[in-house]
Amino acid sequence: MTRSFWIFLLMLVPATMLWGQSQKPIAKDSLFAYFGTGVTASDTDFLPFYMVHNRWGEVPTDPGLFAEGGLHYQRALSKNLMLSTGFSFRNELFSSYYLDARYQFLYARIGAYQERIGGIDSELTVSNFGLSANARPAPMVEAGIEHFTPLPFWDGLIEIKGRMGLRWLEDDRYMANALLHNKDAAIRLNLEKYIGFNISSGFYHFAQFGGVSPEGIQQPNAFSDFWTVFRGAGIPNPDGTNAGEANGLGNHLGMFELTFDTQIKEHKLILNYQSPFEDNGSMQYISLQDFSLALHWELPKKAKGLQSLQLEYMQTKMQSGPGIPDGIPQFPDKEANYGYDFGGRDNLHNNWLYRSGYTYQDLIMGNPLFLTANWTSLFMENFPTYGVNVVSNRTQAWNLSARGELAKGISYFTRFTYSMNWGTYAGLFDGRFNWGGIAVDPNFDYAFRGGREQFYSYMELNFEQPLADYPFDFRIVFAHDFGELYQNNGVELAIRYVLRKH
Repeated sequence: MTRSFWIFLLMLVPATMLWGQSQKPIAKDSLFAYFGTGVTASDTDFLPFYMVHNRWGEVPTDPGLFAEGGLHYQRALSKNLMLSTGFSFRNELFSSYYLDARYQFLYARIGAYQERIGGIDSELTVSNFGLSANARPAPMVEAGIEHFTPLPFWDGLIEIKGRMGLRWLEDDRYMANALLHNKDAAIRLNLEKYIGFNISSGFYHFAQFGGVSPEGIQQPNAFSDFWTVFRGAGIPNPDGTNAGEANGLGNHLGMFELTFDTQIKEHKLILNYQSPFEDNGSMQYISLQDFSLALHWELPKKAKGLQSLQLEYMQTKMQSGPGIPDGIPQFPDKEANYGYDFGGRDNLHNNWLYRSGYTYQDLIMGNPLFLTANWTSLFMENFPTYGVNVVSNRTQAWNLSARGELAKGISYFTRFTYSMNWGTYAGLFDGRFNWGGIAVDPNFDYAFRGGREQFYSYMELNFEQPLADYPFDFRIVFAHDFGELYQNNGVELAIRYVLRKH
């Protein structure tokens, strides 16, 4: 994965040319604050999928009363310098708190900040192999160019963005207090006036490293180790090979992204493609085996009824094929590997050493449609985990999300998802480095064998100050899940006091 370092550098070195670029005036001072209370209920002992997932890790699985609140304040210190701060909480949980400084096109941030990295930056987005809205944000430091910024001398034809950060993960995980490094770089070509649309492409890299094992062993976390992680380089074993560390020190993952966007009168269309990777072998810029595809349609601002719509398709069933990752004494060559090349069974969002996987506070930081062991235990008994946290990542899914306005002050947000869940290769063959299970027993009983269909639905209604003289908003949520995994219904009722100042 060393090439990830060079990709990052080659795409961001031109940023040094941006110094001195004139920028648009920064936004005005503003304050937004709210405090509310409400209740969630379900006809089972846990809430439906989207009442918990893709909500920044703020909502627990069990129904009950809650209090929530938040604040966002920003102040312009000059036409080029902006400071902002804020927080949000639900019950005793402070899910975000941050301080953000922006100078022209650059930003620096500390704290736990709700941000999406990769994919279409919209509340309609579900499938994202980068950083999604599924988990609570981890404490971090981060800096970079957050939005596409034009390079000088190109008359707006070429824009770039990118960032680098370090996050601190929790102590209640298999590798306690592990660290998460992230970086990304993207370039955009504004070609709409030449070919009718714009093209952008990005590279996103995440790596877990450091931490303390259950045996009390501190994993490498010195500055030299961070540099190794940054480059995606492996740590040679004493015998001179990279066996066991072929994908680098720590748990590396990420994605390539390709986006097309165009403006048709007052309508905006975005087509986004993502290709995930877990190691060097699975790094493919374009893959028709494991990928996600999203089409986003933004209607004119004056539109009533439907304002934005997003259709997504995602499949991750192949994961470099069923061949075991590396040769072992029991399966030393391609023939013993049932004719498959080594390097398969990528096991997305899982890792043999960082067994809590790509999660924070037991929620997946990436693709929320993968199923964790704790979530699966709510509706399934006697399923194998094989020592890792994500028990189903071989998935195919369709999702349709929409947002709009029913009447003045009454908005809606809705989502419907179909998913087919095949579990993991480890479950299918009774071990990631094994050819047992269905390979030797046609009657092998595996909880996800043959795939398990599941449907998730969600409807949210928001009433902005229905009592004209009082600054109170109301929220009503309905959710219904059904399929071969489980069936349940849920509802959420909430009232908020809202303060807005500009």
